Amino acid sequence: MTLSELTKWGAVRKTWRPGERRDFYEAETSIGKLVLRVLEERELTLVREFSATLTQAQRALEKGSEDAELARFKHERLDRLRELSELGERLLRALVAGNAVDPAPILAASGK
Repeated sequence: MTLSELTKWGAVRKTWRPGERRDFYEAETSIGKLVLRVLEERELTLVREFSATLTQAQRALEKGSEDAELARFKHERLDRLRELSELGERLLRALVAGNAVDPAPILAASGK
């Protein structure tokens, strides 16, 4: 199971040796490739799932019968979270693509 996970994340790869029947594995030596794979396959997936959850929350809020002021507050929060989610996805995509990332949007979103 551990080798399966390591293979899935690209940390190791199965190799073949002539005349051998058992499996051999080689470790990925580039930390950069490992980091990019984790960003692409795990972190981007989490950001997308978070975005879908926000959409569900917004739909549920629209169906609810709450105090108008409280509903407005919740809508504003959800909108802000959606903006952060979209920013996170754009930044992760840029990192995975090997592009330079400007920290200004992150700092602006965090209020610094």
